[in-house]
Order: sequence, then structure tokens, then C-alpha cells
Amino acid sequence: MTMPIIRLEVEGMKYQILHAFTQHNDEIEKVVADALAQVLKNFDFSDLIRKEVSRLLGECVRKGISEAVAQSLAEVPSIRSGLQLEVTRQLRGMFEGLK
Repeated sequence: MTMPIIRLEVEGMKYQILHAFTQHNDEIEKVVADALAQVLKNFDFSDLIRKEVSRLLGECVRKGISEAVAQSLAEVPSIRSGLQLEVTRQLRGMFEGLK
């Protein structure tokens, strides 16, 4: 029984596809440019900018408050010593639990 031989001409197919795209390049560019223009025309940049500015300002304010509170706590002797005692107590409990 003879098996048929199947021959693929991939290089020729690649050339044909490339040639087809080249022939329609101007049309493809126009479609893409029109679609992009439509998306950009309807895109609400101001809303996105407002949201991003609000997010960044929120981060800055939270960080500033956090740093101010941390600095204040570190500068008050009774709070600082209380924190040290509490951390020491918790660490002792952790190490005792490991024994």
C-alpha cells in the first residue's frame, strides 16, 4: 500500500500572507487610527486624573500622619517606656512558648 506524500509550502504561504498585509497596510493603519481616535475621544481623562491625584494625596496624608504619630509616641517618655515594656513582655511570651 502506497502512502500519499503531503507537501507543505510554508514559505510560499508566509509570503502570500505578508503580501496581503502589505497590500492592505494603508487600510489597516486607517482602521487602527480611527479606532484609537474614537477611544481617546470618549475617554474621560479628567476623571482618571482626579482619581489618581486623590489616591496619591491619600497615601501622602496617611504617611505623614503615621510618621507624625510615630515620632510623637517615640518622644513621650511614658509612652516609649510603656511600648518597650509591652514589646519585651510579648517577646518573652513568644520565647517561653518555644521551650
